[in-house]
Formats: sequence, C-alpha cells, structure tokens
Amino acid sequence: IDLVYSYRIIMQLFFGASPELLCAIENDNQLRCDVLAGTRPRKRNLYEDEALGAELLDSAKDALENDIVTHFVRRRLKHLAHNITISHVHIIKLATVQHLRRQVIAYLRPKVRIRTVINALHPTPATLGSPKLQATTFLRKHEPFDRGWFAGPFGILGRKRGTKKSSAIFAVAIRSALISSKHIFAYAGAGLVAGSDPNHEADEVDAKLKPIHHALIQQAVSSSEKEGGLDHTTITTLSSEEE
Repeated sequence: IDLVYSYRIIMQLFFGASPELLCAIENDNQLRCDVLAGTRPRKRNLYEDEALGAELLDSAKDALENDIVTHFVRRRLKHLAHNITISHVHIIKLATVQHLRRQVIAYLRPKVRIRTVINALHPTPATLGSPKLQATTFLRKHEPFDRGWFAGPFGILGRKRGTKKSSAIFAVAIRSALISSKHIFAYAGAGLVAGSDPNHEADEVDAKLKPIHHALIQQAVSSSEKEGGLDHTTITTLSSEEE
C-alpha cells in the first residue's frame, strides 16, 4: 500500500506516494519495517505479468539487491531491538511496477526512542548505496542534482488515544515530485549492483515515474481547460541510481 505524503513551504509543494515503509512503531515498542529492492514492470496481460514476477523471484541480481538492504536493516536493529523476524522474500505488485519485499517485525528495547530508530535506518542502501562512506563520496561527486527532500524520511509521530504509548509511521520519500512556481521536478531512482543493465535500470525509473507523470499531466490539462489554455510549467525528471 502506498503511503501518501505532502509538505508545503513558501512557494513550493513536495508530495508523493511511497511504497516503502521505513518504520512503523505502535504501543511504544512494536516495530515494522519494509525491505523493498528488486523491480520488474507490470504488464496488462496476466500471463506476461506473472512471468515477469517469476523472473524477478529467480533473479540473482535482484536477490543481491534485496539482500544488501536486508542485512543492513538487521545489523542496524541488532542493538535497538529484540525478537527480530524477517519474512521470506515475496512479490508486491503496484500500479506500474512489482518489487521484491521482505517485512521486518521486531520489539524495541527499553528506552529506545523513535528518533534513534529513524536515524539508524535512514538512509538505507536502497537510496544511498553501500558501504555508506564510499557511496556518499561517489554520489556527491557524480550525482548531477541536489536531492532535497527526495528519499528522505517523511511521517508522523503521535500517541495512542487514551494512553501515553507512542506511535509513528515513516515512509521513504521516493516516487515524489516538487512543485515550484514554474517548474515541477519528478523524482525516482534505481539500485545498481553487480549485473545491472543500464538500459533496464533506465526503463525501471521510467516505469516508477509513470503514475506521477500521469497525475501531473492530468492536473495540468484539467487546469488549462478551466483557465483557457496551457501555461508554461515545465516537468523535469530527476533520477537517482544507487548501490
């Protein structure tokens, strides 16, 4: 299920719908996380769609991509939580893509704060790369744009009604867009590991951007019909490749 988020400041609006749950905490200590890495496009034809899902499950390259993030999450939670369980890898199907997913469930140790958990898990190798220091150095040198809020943690904190127990839910702000007065920047990314094909990764980014492009163009057409013509707003696609 996509987690929808938005944030407005001055003349800008950042929004998106993320399939990736960074963490959810209930009753002070019950923790859930998603590991989402490894992708194939969706197809209208059911047979073709299922065949791509089976190919994804059988792909050594995509298994490696998912394993890198899984090992990271397990390692980062080791000293913060106990009874850590990680599901078998399975397929989650979204509108235009399907992913390999593992779900993590754990129980936080006493006095572990929500902020500590978020800081431990963000950024994961899925959005930064691994090892962290080398990946950060590489991206600062080669990534041609400032990510801004893209791939950051977005969510809410609160308390369960009628109790003092804390709760939180945070998503990774992927599949997102930033609207300013005259430009719209659309963001998506793909993970690069041994065995990645640049053309396939570019196609993956395009598939991830389709829903947000469709929504933006639909809104632009709707607005133009009301106002009597299209304005000069420009949509710029920004893609990030990690790992």
